[in-house]
Amino acid sequence: MFNKINQLFANKLYRSIALVLVILIAGPELMMGYELMALLEFLGPSTFVLIHLAGIKLYLERLKNAFMRFEKHSLCYKTKGFAHY
Repeated sequence: MFNKINQLFANKLYRSIALVLVILIAGPELMMGYELMALLEFLGPSTFVLIHLAGIKLYLERLKNAFMRFEKHSLCYKTKGFAHY
């Protein structure tokens, strides 16, 4: 039985017909799979960079707050909002 199937698919015509049938039947799912793979290829590095940038921003915010606490006794202290008269 399997030898008969192997002989049938050894012919290039039957192999190409089988390939066309698989593409017609599973075509949308294959394309959706390719699109999802491309989406993962984009989201992986961008998420990695975004997480690291958020961490760096939080670290720099902490340093800025420590500096502003140190400088609040200076004459050049920058206040948030409008100046009080």
